[in-house]
Amino acid sequence: MGAVASFDDVKLLSVEINHLRRWWQPGLLFIGDAAHAMSPAFGVGINYAIQDAVAAARLLVPALGDGPAAIDRACAALQRRRVLPTRTMQRLQQVVHRAIGRPRARILHNPPTRRERIVLRIAIPLARRLLPRLVGYGFRPERLRPSDRPTLAA
Repeated sequence: MGAVASFDDVKLLSVEINHLRRWWQPGLLFIGDAAHAMSPAFGVGINYAIQDAVAAARLLVPALGDGPAAIDRACAALQRRRVLPTRTMQRLQQVVHRAIGRPRARILHNPPTRRERIVLRIAIPLARRLLPRLVGYGFRPERLRPSDRPTLAA
């Protein structure tokens, strides 16, 4: 805080949700924010970057010994695998941004109507189970299997 002498020293974070049309070129692969910038909403950017890296390892390691064409096919396969979960989360983030950006947006009546109370009784228990998993793991979790790990002989 000692470095902040006035409000002029404070910078606003520019938030953009975007993505490349193509995540790869021959000899080059973009993952994480380089391929698809996420909003800070839900704090999932790092999760998606790590999942991209795990998927890249699973797809690229077997292709490395087969030449440039195989590597390019693996890069294209990575984008096909990761683009839907990434864009789905970005759409969800955009919904959150629109809701936050509306002045005095009313979601529920005060007090909630009978119909709203019924929906809340159903939705809240589901959301308590689903949302942490969705934020923590995303729409398509990536995991390394023991068979994906290279051995010392490899």
